[in-house]
Order: sequence, then C-alpha cells, then structure tokens
Amino acid sequence: PDKCQLSFEKDPSNEYDLFAVKIKTTEGALLGFVPAFYSEFVTKVLDYDCLTQLRIERIDPSALPQLQVRLSLKGTLNKRSYEIEKNYVGVTQH
Repeated sequence: PDKCQLSFEKDPSNEYDLFAVKIKTTEGALLGFVPAFYSEFVTKVLDYDCLTQLRIERIDPSALPQLQVRLSLKGTLNKRSYEIEKNYVGVTQH
C-alpha cells in the first residue's frame, strides 16, 4: 500500500452525488469514491488547489466492500481557501 500513489478526480456528472470525487491510482485504476459525507469538503480542497497527500492506511479484504480500504488525507490550506477554513474546518491557528 505504501508504494501506490493515489489521486482525486472530480466527477461532476455523477447522478448520485453533486460533489462526487473519484479516488484513482496514478495508473488510472478506480479504487472508489470519497464518501458522500466528505465529498463536498474534498471538492472544495481540489477547487482551491490545496496541497494534499492521500495514502492507503489499511486494506482488509474480509471487510464490507465500502470498508475494505482505509485512506488518510493530509494537506495544507492556502490563502485562497478561506471558505474551507470558515465553513468546514473552523478556527485554526496560523
């Protein structure tokens, strides 16, 4: 899992989630989608070109399909991302 590079790709034509975001490997394989609960936030992070690092934390083939791959997202908000900080993150220290 550590060597697999991952990326986000917005999916604006998704009929189930207006903010749908695909999770793909750098080779283009689709792993799945950001859960709808988080998709609007991730879309905003992408819209504001915030630096992100997406990685696989755990793979459990015996889990329910939606729980088989656990990912972590780390990143840095930038000066353009005030809306994210205000509406999604709350007050942060600078």
